[in-house]
Amino acid sequence: MKIITIIGLTLISSLGFSQVDSTEDKPDTEIKFGKMTLIFDEDEKEADINNGNGSKKYPSVEFLPSFDYGVAGFSKANVVAEPLTTSYRANEISSQNIALDFGKSRNFAVNLNLTFNLTKNFGVVTGARFSNNTYVFKNNVMVLPKTGAFQLDTVISYSKYRFRNNYIELPVMLKLQSSNEDFQFAFGGSVGYNYRSKVKATYSIDGGEYKLKVKDNFNTEPLRFNVGARFNYRGFGLYFNYGFTKFHAITESDGTQYNTYDLMPFEAGITLGSF
Repeated sequence: MKIITIIGLTLISSLGFSQVDSTEDKPDTEIKFGKMTLIFDEDEKEADINNGNGSKKYPSVEFLPSFDYGVAGFSKANVVAEPLTTSYRANEISSQNIALDFGKSRNFAVNLNLTFNLTKNFGVVTGARFSNNTYVFKNNVMVLPKTGAFQLDTVISYSKYRFRNNYIELPVMLKLQSSNEDFQFAFGGSVGYNYRSKVKATYSIDGGEYKLKVKDNFNTEPLRFNVGARFNYRGFGLYFNYGFTKFHAITESDGTQYNTYDLMPFEAGITLGSF
């Protein structure tokens, strides 16, 4: 979370300094291809193609940071049924027991958008995304280090339990926008790497309050592949991401067989800033 906060403050600071304009005009750069002249206007950050039949302007590559804030969750998928055996009993837990408190489960991300506007209405967005997903359970559940198994804790009662995962992601999205750039829509995918997982908990024993911090991989999948979309109007919009690779897996019994589910992550919320 600290690295995301530092990046966010740095971007806000850089945006503030960017409002100061130089009073000196920068010279244009001209490149000639026979009868065609390509003019790069350094002040307008545009390229003007003049082929004798009129001119058409294309914006240069843009760096447009944005911020996401929303809910983080996971859904069940890819069930595998197996006969009842003793091999799964240690990790068995009901999916109802790991239900999330969506009022506290959060996704926060800083997007460093590198946008290639190929035309006024079409482009490609890539760059980097630093994302933090915090999962809060409704029940008294803990996540075991190393194995990553979810387990009901019948000994300690937690007043606060946060399971956090941090990712750095590489998105590639197609961008559509109105000619005045008020409306923007992008869709595509991303690949992310989980560079840190952590549990933060607060609990009480015999009247004393204790805090716990554990850093481990918790058997979380190191790579994830997402598909997603985002819509924007004048710098304010919505986003949604859904994972194609599992976040974790659980095994539960229905009394006749064991069912193993993949937990697929998703994120949804509001976004501030253009792309």
